[in-house]
Amino acid sequence: MDTKEMDYDEEDSTAPDPDTLLAEANRRLIEAEIIVAATAAGYADPHDAVTLAANAVNINSDGQVEGATEAVAAFLEQKPYLAGQTQPRFTVPGDGGAGGTPLITREALKEMTPGEVNRARKQGLLDHLTNPGGRFQ
Repeated sequence: MDTKEMDYDEEDSTAPDPDTLLAEANRRLIEAEIIVAATAAGYADPHDAVTLAANAVNINSDGQVEGATEAVAAFLEQKPYLAGQTQPRFTVPGDGGAGGTPLITREALKEMTPGEVNRARKQGLLDHLTNPGGRFQ
C-alpha cells in the first residue's frame, strides 16, 4: 500500500478518539462561557469561576451551554470577595484622598456638554489637561 493512501477499513491507532475530541471541545466551550459570565458579573479573576462553576454547567442537546450565568452569580453571592475591586479614581491632590473630586479624562471631556466643560474648568478639574506643567507635576 502506498504511504500516501490509507485503507479506511484499517484501524488507525494514532487517530484521536472522536468522543475524546468532543469532550475536550465541550470542556473548552464551558470554560469560555464561564469566563464570559464571570467577567460580566465582575469577578476579579474570571478564571477563578471556572474552577468553582465547571461542575454546575453543562451543554444541552442543542449544543448550548446552560447554567454558566446562574452558577457564576451563585458563587459570587456565596463568596463576595471574588468580586473585583473598583480602581480608585485619581483625585485632586490635597483633597483629603478618597471621596475627593475626580479629575476629568480627555475621553470624558469629549462626551461633556459645553456647560459641563465650563463648570469643570471653573472648578479646576481640567487644570491637569490645560496646564500640564502646573500644580500636578
